[in-house]
Amino acid sequence: GEKFCPKLVIGDDATLTDYIQISCANEIRIGNNVLIGQSVYISDNNHGNADISVMDVPPMARKLTTKGPVIIGNNVWIGRCSTILSGVTIGDNAIIGANSVVTKDVPPYGVVAGSPAKLIKYCNQ
Repeated sequence: GEKFCPKLVIGDDATLTDYIQISCANEIRIGNNVLIGQSVYISDNNHGNADISVMDVPPMARKLTTKGPVIIGNNVWIGRCSTILSGVTIGDNAIIGANSVVTKDVPPYGVVAGSPAKLIKYCNQ
């Protein structure tokens, strides 16, 4: 019974490699010259909150929730098998290390890695 108006925008010269999954119920914007490695998952939604009141409801029957759009800036490199979750903005020229789970914003020129992803350094330092 839910209605969504998903908006997916992919910029110029973006490279999306094999086995990428994008789940868009709200808005996902991928900038120009972005490189997305194999088996990356990008989603602006999930199957409900981790609230005790819905834990008896099967995940597929829970209402979709979102923390907001996913915005990926220009010249971003997202490493293989990474996950980008809702409400995240990745700044221009950032690097997401392979196998990372990005749950928070990444600053421009930031290099993040891990699960959850943490800032390791800046590209210009």
